[in-house]
Amino acid sequence: MAAASFLRTMYLTFFCKPAHVRQVFRLMRRCQPQNIVELGLVDVNRTVDLIQLAQRFAGPSPAIRYTGIDLFDARPQSSPAITLKQTHQRLSSSGAKIQLVPGDAYSALQRTANALGKADLLLISQEQSAAQMELAWFFVPRILSDSAIVLWEQPPRDHGHASWRRVTAAEVETLATQATPSRKRAA
Repeated sequence: MAAASFLRTMYLTFFCKPAHVRQVFRLMRRCQPQNIVELGLVDVNRTVDLIQLAQRFAGPSPAIRYTGIDLFDARPQSSPAITLKQTHQRLSSSGAKIQLVPGDAYSALQRTANALGKADLLLISQEQSAAQMELAWFFVPRILSDSAIVLWEQPPRDHGHASWRRVTAAEVETLATQATPSRKRAA
C-alpha cells in the first residue's frame, strides 16, 4: 500500500494533467494544509486527489477539513455539470470532514465566513466571476489562518496554459479593503 501511495503522490506532483495543477500538489507537500477551502470546483476528481494528498501528508493528525463553494446545480449550461448530491457522495468517501456550500463566492462567504474556521489553503478557480470576487474578498481574511496560502487560478494567456498566482497576505488585505460591501459602508 505504501508503494502505491508513493507512486500516486509522484504522479500527482510531477505528471498529472493539466500541468498547472501540479503546482498545487507540490505546494501541499510543503505546507501540509489541514483546512482547505475551494471557491469553484473545477473537477471533482481533482478535489478527491487534493484531499487524499492532504491526508497523506497530514499523518496521524486530525482529519482534513474541506469546504467547497460552488454554484453546483445552478451552474450555467456552458459549465460542466456538478451536482451537490453527487459531489457530496464522492467527497464523503474520502474520510475528510466535507462541507459543501452552494452559491456564488460572495453570497456563500457572506453566509458562512464566520463558521468556516481558519483555512490553511484557499484555492480560487478561474471560473469565479470578477464581479463576485470583488465583493467576496471582503470576507476572505475572516477565513484564513495566519500562515494561510491563497492561490488564484489565472486563465490561459496567448494560447498558453492556466497557472496559479499566489496572493500575498498584504494583497488579501488590500483586496478586502477595496471590497467593502455597500451595506457595510452605510453602517
